[in-house]
Amino acid sequence: MLINELLHTDGITHDRAIATIRARCDQYLRESAHLPLYKLLPKAYDDFQRVKVRQQKKTDVITEAFNAAFDGDFNNIRQRAVFTTPALPQATDSHEPFYIFPTNGFKFLYSKEVKDSSSDYKRVIDTLFERLDNNDKAIEIVTDLLKLTYNREHLLEGIMSESEIIIYGIPQYYALRVSSVAPYGKIFHKTT
Repeated sequence: MLINELLHTDGITHDRAIATIRARCDQYLRESAHLPLYKLLPKAYDDFQRVKVRQQKKTDVITEAFNAAFDGDFNNIRQRAVFTTPALPQATDSHEPFYIFPTNGFKFLYSKEVKDSSSDYKRVIDTLFERLDNNDKAIEIVTDLLKLTYNREHLLEGIMSESEIIIYGIPQYYALRVSSVAPYGKIFHKTT
């Protein structure tokens, strides 16, 4: 079966999307061994969407800790990164799951113990705030923890451990609506 046949759904031709992904995201395809990463994105997006990575305005103690931990690598990493998951997320009223394809040159971080950094580190920080009189000391402890536990190598290992994968250092990524294509394993399957 040809890729065109697998990827033609509801009048949407995905061969251009797949060609674009193969050309501009081949580093990701190689390093991930063709395993998917997901992200919830607005339902208003097209089935195939180029998404610019824009700096988020939010700041909180988790953002402060992340930025302090990785400031030498990438300025404002928490606000300028793409947070993805290897587990298919549940759609919401306004968002649905997309496959995420970072463009070549991307960098990544993950911790095998972290599935959702926002909630996981919020619990840690809240506990430290309760036990320590000095909030700056609590953030310093979390910053040190981040430095020691996050990995920058072996993307496949991070995906296989079902860790949250933080993608950074790219101006854009591509997103493909999960419900608009054949199962992921068939999208990039090479036919003879």
